[in-house]
Amino acid sequence: MQLDFIWHEITEGSEKTYDVIGKMKAKETELAGRSDDEVLTQLALVWENTYERAAGAGLSQRAANAKDVFSLYGGNAVGAGGSAAGGSSASCGNNSGGVVAGNIVQTAIGLAWPEPFKKANPPEPGRTGPLTPKPAYTDAMNKSNPGQRADGADCGIFVATVMRASGADPDFPTSYTTAQYEYMLGKADKYQNMGQATSTGTMQPGDIVVITAAQRGTGAGHIFIFVGPQPGGYISASASLDERSANLANDDFAGYTVFRPK
Repeated sequence: MQLDFIWHEITEGSEKTYDVIGKMKAKETELAGRSDDEVLTQLALVWENTYERAAGAGLSQRAANAKDVFSLYGGNAVGAGGSAAGGSSASCGNNSGGVVAGNIVQTAIGLAWPEPFKKANPPEPGRTGPLTPKPAYTDAMNKSNPGQRADGADCGIFVATVMRASGADPDFPTSYTTAQYEYMLGKADKYQNMGQATSTGTMQPGDIVVITAAQRGTGAGHIFIFVGPQPGGYISASASLDERSANLANDDFAGYTVFRPK
């Protein structure tokens, strides 16, 4: 019952979730340079104090469990790197540094603006409109997905750039959602077809969520990367053809297919 409650809070993006993410990120920064064991123990304590209030009881077992998860997912819960998909949502916080080798989630967040463009709010330096790409995204396109439109305002270009720049899949089609859908469908060794998306609770950070134009019944398909709950309530990273360059968003997923990188 307790795990169900915590899972609901994580997948629905409650205020408590964002609070604990902020606390864990601050603790990770505070402990920079310390051993993984020490960092993981302290992060487990932050989580315990937020959700369980157990006053340290059983902390050693919780820390051991955290280390097992760290080992299983290649270190995505602490610092950069790790498995291709990225077992956690960007090291407990938002990554603004760009490409993170081997990590889809952190790279997607690093190449995307942290929120949609809003004229009413002071924009990030250099961001003049919704079509302005983040400098890190421009750099990644030039290096890993060259020859694309300069603003990167295309969902397929963004996902391809993330997959190629992170090294998760250097052969990922450079654009066009139908080609990307068919590619993943035919690469069972690289991608597990999870079927149609039903809720965020069935997705994992790093999942690629796609619908083709034919499936959508419109002139264009759409593809995005599910990154898990982020500050501001956003759950996905994406761009949109002729409408916006890459930013964190809340993309609709009804009728979409979920592919999970292996």
